[in-house]
This record gives sequence, structure tokens and C-alpha cells, in this order.
Amino acid sequence: MSDFKFTNTETELVVSLFVSKEQVDKEYQKLETEALKKIKVNGYRAGKAPKEALRARLNSKDLLDRVLQNLSKENLNEVYKQLMERKEPVTFAYKIDLKEEENGLTFDYKFAKVPTVSDLDVKSAKTELKLEKVTDKDVLESIETRLNEGRNRVKVEDESKKGDEVLFDFKGYIDGEAFEGGEAEDYSLVLGSAQFIAGFEEQLLGKKAGWKGEIKATFPSTYYVKDYRDKEATFEINLKEVRRVNSLKLDSKEFKDSPLGSEEYLGQYKVFVKKDLVVSRFIQSQRDFLDELVKELSQSVKFHISDLLLKEKIAQLDKQFNDQLKQYKVKRKEYLEVIKATEEDIQVELKTSAVNEYKLSYIYQELLKEFKKEFTEEEKKQYQEVFDALKFTSPSNDLLDQLAVLEGLLEKTSRTKELKAWNDYKVYLVEELKKLDKEIQSMQEKQTQEPAEEKVENKEEK
Repeated sequence: MSDFKFTNTETELVVSLFVSKEQVDKEYQKLETEALKKIKVNGYRAGKAPKEALRARLNSKDLLDRVLQNLSKENLNEVYKQLMERKEPVTFAYKIDLKEEENGLTFDYKFAKVPTVSDLDVKSAKTELKLEKVTDKDVLESIETRLNEGRNRVKVEDESKKGDEVLFDFKGYIDGEAFEGGEAEDYSLVLGSAQFIAGFEEQLLGKKAGWKGEIKATFPSTYYVKDYRDKEATFEINLKEVRRVNSLKLDSKEFKDSPLGSEEYLGQYKVFVKKDLVVSRFIQSQRDFLDELVKELSQSVKFHISDLLLKEKIAQLDKQFNDQLKQYKVKRKEYLEVIKATEEDIQVELKTSAVNEYKLSYIYQELLKEFKKEFTEEEKKQYQEVFDALKFTSPSNDLLDQLAVLEGLLEKTSRTKELKAWNDYKVYLVEELKKLDKEIQSMQEKQTQEPAEEKVENKEEK
């Protein structure tokens, strides 16, 4: 057996190993001897018939496959050992290719390298950290939203607005010709739900029931029907109804007459809702910033990944795709006919999705490596105040990592204005939550005192 030969490509490491003809023959003879002992020929005990008769019943192709599998497995352990010693950055995704040589075989063990990201230009990124304090208006809007969840919709004669449900007929044309799937009657759509292509729903805003007209919108370049991509479509619209949630307003008589409408109860509810909003905005603000930053960076970085690594992810996505079709009782072949696509088109889409998932994940890993800061004792103390105020007894490692990346990134990329805003926001967060907790504690104490006072009054009356 000769030495290992290592060949590097951008996405794979190939470990080649030559196995001589003598070694292959030796393994073949060993397995052949074992196999011949088990073959039965009429008139003889197992393995005792003449060699020619036994060999005639031997599946030589199957035997050769087992020889190659044994040699491959035996050498694979040594390959792993070599990779560990060399500290090669490879994954467990691999395949084995065989090449016939004049005096033996060469086993090529192809390993997928750990994906790499290059040209990560964070300093030029435009994504901004958005920090919003919770206002009284936010609290009231949130309360109204919660109160109106599940309430019925009623027809209105007003102009449509975001959140309304509209009922309409439509027929779409591309280049003057009606296109498949572009027509429906009594279609129900909640404006703002982004169910249609960009620009469509916006043109239904400000319209009253009975409106008829045309809407123009362009299919995105990523649209699932290949033939429609980047093409402008004209839709004939017949708007039949505008339905709006029969919303309960905080200043309405209906609400004020309800048990929830008392000034005392509403005041208490406002405190709890505000605390919920303060906590969720803190978590969401830094998460949204990092998510948007990663998406922006994904448009410009160079990403290198092996097809070997993508294979498993593509299979996963393909299974999800099939499961969705089964859920809607649609056969794959029928779906392809509707969207005018081939199986090859679907595989290209699946690969694109797989690459994108890996890319976003590895960009974030690069941000972790490059920008994650080690907090000082003072900073740890400050964050502990934040977590105490948030009532996080044990914040998740993901949250801690996100905070460390956020601060490290703002510092290293000289985003001084955003860094100051973030530090000010932490101070606001602690002060606001402490204030709200005091209000909650005061309300709870008041509630426990009132029953006790009632008991005293009852005794005095007796």
C-alpha cells in the first residue's frame, strides 16, 4: 500500500490511496474461500463439491463488490486518522471513486470541506440598527389588536384600507393574452397579507365596493412559474365587497360597559402590555438587525460549498416539497404541468434554496468569529441588570452570542452613533422595566389588601 496523496480544490479535499493488484487478489481469495464453504451442490455436503462446480455457482460480481467495500472500509479508518493528524477542515460528507490502474486500484476519498465565506465587507453594509421605545400609543394599539382578535368582519361602504378583507373577481393578461392560473371569481384577500405579487395589493387600497378597473404588476424574477418571471401582467378587477373587522375601540361605549372597560382594570392591563412590548422589542431589535445584515451581506459575499454537502440538504427540501404536495393532494407531475416546469427546474430551485440556507448560516458564523466580543466585568454586570429586569434567570446562549456580536460589530466598524444609541437603550430598558415592576407590585399589594379590609368591615357590621 502506497502513501496517501492529498489534493485540494476550492470545496473538496481528495485523499487518494493506491491498492496493489496483489492486495485486491488476496482479499478476493479470502472472501472466495469463505463463500465456497457455504455453497451446496446436490450430492455433496456444503463446500465439499469440486472447486469448478462450486465456482460455477459463485456470484463473482457480488464477491468483487464485497472486496471493494472491505478494502474501502478498512482504508477509510486510516484516512480519518490522517485527516485528524493534519487537522484538515473537512465535514463528514464524502464519496468514494475508484480508478483502475495497470497494477491495481486507486481509491479517491472525496470529502466536502467546511464551507467558506470570503469578501465579507461589513463596514460597507447599509443595514441600520433600529431601536424604538414603547409609547402610550403603541400600548393602546396593542391592546385594541388583542381585544379584536377573532372578532367578525362586516361589510363596509368605506374605501378599503390595510387589514380589510376584499372580495373580488380578477383576470390576468401577459402581452395581451390570458395566462393560466391568472383568473378567479369571489377571491378573498386580506390587504397587507402579501399573498399576491408586489404592487398588486397596494393598488386595491382606497377602493370602494363596486369599483372596476385595471391593475398592473410585474412578476418577480424568483416567481415559481418560470415563464412568468420578470413579466408585467395586467389584471381586470371587479371589487365586490370590502369587509372590516367589527373592531372594539377603547373609547367606545361597548368597551366601557364591559368588565374590561373599568378604569382600574384598563390601567392594570396597560402596565402588563407595556412590559410585554418593552421586552419583545429589545429581543426583536437586535435579532432583526443581525438577520437583515446577514441577508444584505449574502448578496455580495463569495460562498464556497461542495455539492457533497448540499446533497443531504437538497434531499431534505425535496421531502418537504413532496409533503406539501401531499397535504394539498396534488401529484408532483400535475404540479409541474401547472407551473410549466421540468424536474430539472425543481432540482435547480432546491439547490438554490439549499445554498442560500447554508450561506446565511455561515455568514453568521463568520460574524461570530470576527466580531463576537468578550464582555468586561462591568459590561457583564450591566447586562445582568438587563436580564434581571427582563426576568431572564438563564438567558440562552443564542441571545448572549447575538448581543456579543452586535456590540463587537458596532465597536469594530466604528458605528459610534449606533453604539451610543444601543447603550442608551439598555439604560432605558432597565429603568423602564424597574418602573413597570414597581407598578405591578403596587397593584398586587393593593389587591391583597382589599379583601382584608372587606373582612374587617364585615366584622364591624356584625
